[in-house]
Amino acid sequence: MKIGKIITILSILSVYGSLCICGAYAKEDVDTSVKSKKASCDKDTKSRKKGSCSKVKYTRSKDGLGALIKLSEARAQMTRSYIKETKNYETLSNAIKSGTIKTGLTSAEVQQLVGEPVIEEKQPDQGALKWVYKDAKDSFASKNKITLLFDSSGKLTDIKSPAQK
Repeated sequence: MKIGKIITILSILSVYGSLCICGAYAKEDVDTSVKSKKASCDKDTKSRKKGSCSKVKYTRSKDGLGALIKLSEARAQMTRSYIKETKNYETLSNAIKSGTIKTGLTSAEVQQLVGEPVIEEKQPDQGALKWVYKDAKDSFASKNKITLLFDSSGKLTDIKSPAQK
């Protein structure tokens, strides 16, 4: 196993302190164990210690470490996607301000200059194309996004950005 994966796994474990370094833990028949514990707690209410009935028994999962590795890989891929999304948004924003991106460019030229959009929507009735770029920290409902509209021939016809408003 590579040292990078081990470090990533250890960082995940530090966040999820309830996981064991040897593997994750899985709940063992939660409904049954909780019912049986509650039943035993109900019988012995006088000698019961505070909080002793709320514990759930966990057992080691044979696939725990594999699951942590997959979680780590998925998290790394998600982080790379967020970074790329934000980079493309910032590149487009700067290109609009500098005048590099302007109406009349083709969609291929725009994509070569600033990268792929977050959303690409085709308008089937008009043959037009709509691209949306946004910062990864912003939601899709946010006003901080840039929309590029292309006509049926693939030429940029309109740019809508928060800087223009």
